[in-house]
Amino acid sequence: MTNSEDDETYEYENHPEANEILEDLEIKLRELKGWNEFKETWSGYVSKFIRKHNMKQSLDCVLAIWFGGRINDLLDRNDEMPSAPDDENITADKVNKYKQDFQIYLKDLKKYADNYLELAPKALEKWLKENDFNINVQDGTHGDKEYEGEDPKKLMNIAFSYKEKKDWDSAIEYLKKSYEAYYESPLEYPYDYNIQDFVRLPLYMHQAGYKEEAWETFEKFLKGYLPIKTPNETGIEYDINKTWECRDIYDKMRVSSDRDKNYIQSLIYRCLQEFYGAAHMYFEGENDDLGVGESHEISFSRERLMNNYLPTNLKKAKVSGNLEKLADLILKAIKELPDYKKGEKIIISGTEYLKK
Repeated sequence: MTNSEDDETYEYENHPEANEILEDLEIKLRELKGWNEFKETWSGYVSKFIRKHNMKQSLDCVLAIWFGGRINDLLDRNDEMPSAPDDENITADKVNKYKQDFQIYLKDLKKYADNYLELAPKALEKWLKENDFNINVQDGTHGDKEYEGEDPKKLMNIAFSYKEKKDWDSAIEYLKKSYEAYYESPLEYPYDYNIQDFVRLPLYMHQAGYKEEAWETFEKFLKGYLPIKTPNETGIEYDINKTWECRDIYDKMRVSSDRDKNYIQSLIYRCLQEFYGAAHMYFEGENDDLGVGESHEISFSRERLMNNYLPTNLKKAKVSGNLEKLADLILKAIKELPDYKKGEKIIISGTEYLKK
């Protein structure tokens, strides 16, 4: 897998047995310091990559593959993930040989995953020190702007360190300090700070037990009241950022609902998250798979919604019989684009029955 979003083609063998190994690897990575930050930073980008290339693998699976490449970069290695044997043009007399080769491939992949897991802590440690969280506010884009105040990104790092210790009050305190410092700095939204940096606040509040305040903060963010100054954008740029914000906010509202074991509400937020993911792609004009409108097409098919995006939440909510109905509801909302507010209302009103 390459790190270029501009690649026209992307090939990775889709084998359920191999995907399971990689998804198990990702579950183990969750125990490592820095993985959650890496995952939060790259999930949006990788999700777009998955949809753009019509991949069948889960986000967790592809993130594990993605980080394998980063391990090589960070630790100056050249480890290659094993490739599955060629399954094209297999004649009857070669079936058994293919099966043997495939089992060898799975064993090699497990060895690769074990070695990967040993290297991951060191790679994550280096990534945390070098990556986006440690941006110097006076470099690159902002070199022409003098600023001697506190570095917002360093304050964000401190918040992360308290989060790792589950000291939620201190994490919240330093998040707010980071936002205040950002306000005075030359950093720009959404290039240096983006919605992912802000949804941490209600997430941490929720974890700390300040649940009412957390939900109020989520709602404020949905209405556009972010804790920093944002550019006065209009037209397509506004729509791109707004749909991105709504997608990520609803995603974290879903996560918080899961923690509350309110699985019905979590399912509703999942529907809204998927809708706004489609809306964001609509305005970016990145996809060419499913026609919506004349010039923008989106890779959200009924089949993918039913097979990949909704089943887990439906199962948790114990309403699996509603799968087709909800998939059709999301597609109905998508057809209202570019009017995403109307699409949002369709999903909210169309899921009210689930609460009864």
